Amino acid sequence: MPPYNAHLVVCVQGQPTDWPSVGKDRKVPTDFATSLHFPARLESVWTMLRSESYLLAKCADTSEHTFSVVDNEGTCTVTVERTLNTELPPIARNLVGDRVTLREVQVWTSSKTSHSGAFDISVPNAPISVRATANLEAVGAECVMSITGTITVTVPLFSNMAESFMRSQIDEVLAAEHAVGLAWLAENA
Repeated sequence: MPPYNAHLVVCVQGQPTDWPSVGKDRKVPTDFATSLHFPARLESVWTMLRSESYLLAKCADTSEHTFSVVDNEGTCTVTVERTLNTELPPIARNLVGDRVTLREVQVWTSSKTSHSGAFDISVPNAPISVRATANLEAVGAECVMSITGTITVTVPLFSNMAESFMRSQIDEVLAAEHAVGLAWLAENA
């Protein structure tokens, strides 16, 4: 009996709309949560998050960056756009190109005992979005920023892999920003 040659052909364009696992409208986001601890008072950390020197340090490892801070009657908007210096795996390059530019908009509100923020992180011209909330509050002698969010990638077949990659990138960026924050506080608080 001759050997069989098996071929698998996956057709994404023109696929039946009742295929939920590869449908264009796949929306099964990846959630994340983390806490960043800072050995400083709440107001010191709040000052840091809005300071030009911190934002410059936060963007130091990027090839291009811009940022702005707008305080307006109890609301503070921090906008950071930066191009990351990172080697991308082929699947990520297919989604975002050779360079990753992140646009991060943080909208913060304040009370006497805490600061709460809504974060919107996007990759221009890519089917990727990250939405998160942050709560910055004093816990004893330190300050804790609790962050929860959702990563959504709307690409047939590759959403889970792309969301997993984005999750690892978010973890790396948050760890780097935390280290920058600790160094800033050591010099300025």
